[in-house]
Amino acid sequence: MLLACIVCAAAISLWLTDRESDGALPSFADLRESFRPSDISLLDRHGEILHEQRIDFQGRRLAWAPLADISPALQAAVIASEDRRFYRHGGVDSRAILGAVTRKLVGKPLRGASTISMQLVTLIDPEWRQGRAPRTIPQKWRQVRRALALERRWSKAEILEA
Repeated sequence: MLLACIVCAAAISLWLTDRESDGALPSFADLRESFRPSDISLLDRHGEILHEQRIDFQGRRLAWAPLADISPALQAAVIASEDRRFYRHGGVDSRAILGAVTRKLVGKPLRGASTISMQLVTLIDPEWRQGRAPRTIPQKWRQVRRALALERRWSKAEILEA
């Protein structure tokens, strides 16, 4: 019962404060336009690739792939493994969060509760791209608020493509 009250209080607080996150997120078009792969290609005069060279060693990023170019089977596999309720939530899967909290309280191994939207806002935020340390409670709260804001501004297809 106490856990349910805490979750309800957090949800109400979240609902009252999440609007401030909208301005910090780029539009889908801006993100796609600013995306740069980590490699460049050296082409001959006919446009054939002679050599590819990695120019950004911070992380590996292949060329942007439009969602229409990605197999529906691969899309379904990503959703099944990362966020089974992707099309049924608004950025935050409260059932997954409640399950993760419950597992933590009873001493079971942790499992992730981050949705695809929550993972995407982490990739978008330059401050979070650098480290792999576990998120603090305030950082997790910010991630949740930004995921809700992302879902208000972008379509599910845009989120999945990004």
